[in-house]
Amino acid sequence: MIPVCLLQLVLMMNRAIYCIEFCLASYIKMVSGKSVCIKCTTHAVHFMPHKVHYYPLNLTYADQIVVETDSVKFLGLQLDSHLTWKTHINSLLHKLSIVCFTMRRLSHVLNIDTQRIVYFVHFHMLINYAIIFWGA
Repeated sequence: MIPVCLLQLVLMMNRAIYCIEFCLASYIKMVSGKSVCIKCTTHAVHFMPHKVHYYPLNLTYADQIVVETDSVKFLGLQLDSHLTWKTHINSLLHKLSIVCFTMRRLSHVLNIDTQRIVYFVHFHMLINYAIIFWGA
């Protein structure tokens, strides 16, 4: 009988091979040195660490090692390996605090209409970007 963890590894490798074949067929190319891989898990992994086996992904492409990472920036969204918004929110909070500081400094110099334009160009744009992915 084959161990369950070995079957899971085979399934994971088959999915990875399918993804690579899809990218090749779609003429999507990986950039060496910039491309990273991320292995997504759920919160259940943290509640049962003694039952979870960690197998590092040792991927290579064009004789380059593809680095495994915990979070990745994709189209302006910070995605983490646990599929939470924590990394993205931290990044967003930093950007929004800079905008708030700038708007507070400009509030003494600009009239209300210009302040409104600054708000929509900087603050509102950051908040609304990719809001469809946040869910209801």
